Formats: sequence, structure tokens, C-alpha cells
Amino acid sequence: MATFITDYERCDFWLHQNDVEPYGFDATLSREHMIGVAVLNRCPLIVRGGKEGNAKWYLKGRGKTRDEILKKIEKHRGKFSKKYVMMTFVDLQIMFV
Repeated sequence: MATFITDYERCDFWLHQNDVEPYGFDATLSREHMIGVAVLNRCPLIVRGGKEGNAKWYLKGRGKTRDEILKKIEKHRGKFSKKYVMMTFVDLQIMFV
């Protein structure tokens, strides 16, 4: 079975370009809930930024191609200056094949 969800530590890009909720989703929402919201909104990137327990969720990448996103991830993963950032890539192409 193909893996369609991948996590990347200290990875973020397209800063201040949140495609669904400009001020971020509540920190108390679960990762599973946010994956569902991301799929419904066709946003393949979920970013959680901030210290544990206080980290808001952001959705990004709507309308971007899979190749464009994967190139950006490869370029930026592990390089974000803030250590409390996690990016999750939901591969919508694999998921809906």
C-alpha cells in the first residue's frame, strides 16, 4: 500500500500564505482532524508551528502541483530556523487514485 502522509521536521515555506484559515486553526485540534480538513480543502500541506500545546495548524499548497511541492520540501526540509515547526505532506494524487 502506498504511503500518502509524510512528516518533515523544521520545514516551512510559502510563509504567510495560509490557504484556508489566515490566522491558523486552533491548537487543540488533532492531527487526524487536520488531515481530514486538508483533504476536504485540497491542501496537501499541513504546518504546525509553535511550542507543543500552543501550536496552531495551517493549511497550504492548494492549487500547487505535486512536483512543485516536493521540490520545495527537498530544498527547505530541516532548514527552518524555528525548531518547533512540523510540516505534513498529504499526497492527494496517491490518495485519490
